[in-house]
Parts: sequence; structure tokens; C-alpha cells
Amino acid sequence: MINCKLMDGHLEDAIQQIQFLNEISQDSKSAQVAYLEALMHQKQNNNSESLKCLDESLRLHITSTKQLVPDLQFYISLNPNFLLTLSACYISLGSPAALGKSTKLLETITSKIPGYVNAHLLLSQSHYPQNPTLAIKSVQQALSIDSSNQDARIFQAMLNIKEGTAVFYF
Repeated sequence: MINCKLMDGHLEDAIQQIQFLNEISQDSKSAQVAYLEALMHQKQNNNSESLKCLDESLRLHITSTKQLVPDLQFYISLNPNFLLTLSACYISLGSPAALGKSTKLLETITSKIPGYVNAHLLLSQSHYPQNPTLAIKSVQQALSIDSSNQDARIFQAMLNIKEGTAVFYF
């Protein structure tokens, strides 16, 4: 609900609800609350605080899964969709430090869950500013998993056009 309020621009309501969550969970902050704080700071154009909250969210999330053995419960607790959301937030900040953290996180996700197409696509977006060759490789990896993925095809075409390697058929 707080996420929706942030996305809809109802910042005051979201801030109050985040403060309430922080008050009732003084001793044990969750990764999700830290993520919501990061979104709140991002909406307030405070990228440095947003980055700190994203780092805290990632740290809390990873700490909660550290002791688990790689079984079904591990992958449920790992919550790769949440990690992808964190990665997307890092990318949206656009700073070299944030892109580096996103890349590292996405490389970890794709090594643990190699068939996760969306992780490969985000990894490609994270790689592009510094290393277009790795970006193209990540898109190709996504397409090798799902050759009909339209988002991967579109991003591959955009990369090829930007790199001057596009082939046009008329």
C-alpha cells in the first residue's frame, strides 16, 4: 500500500506510514521498509539517502538468507523478484556507484538462477553505460533462454543501433 502511495505521488501519506512502521519495529527493521524509504528519498530527489537505504535494504535481505541451505526454502526466502526491484532502483539512480552495485547484484542473481530472463535483461541495462559488449552478451543470454522474449529483442535492437551493428532489411 505504501509503495502504491509513493507511485501515485501521495508522499505525505507514505511518509507517515513509513514513520509508523519504523516506530513499531524499532529493533528489527525489515528489508522491505528500507526499500520503501529508498523510494521515498528518490521521490524527494535525495539520491544519496536513497542509495544508503537501498544498501541497507540489500544488506538486511542478504543477512536474512545467509544461514539457509540452497533448497526450496532458500529460493523462496531469496525472493529474486525483490532483488530485481532493488537492482532496478540502483539503475534508476544512474550514478556509477549505484550501477556497479546493481551489476554485482544482478551477476549474483544470474549465477544462482541462470534461467531468470528478466535478471539478464536488467544486467544488460546495468552493463550498457560502461561496457556495451557485456550488455549485448547479457541480452543474447536472455534470448538463448527465451528466443521469443519481445523485451529482449527490442533491447537487442536498441543496442545494435547504438553500437552501429544493426542490419536493416527492406
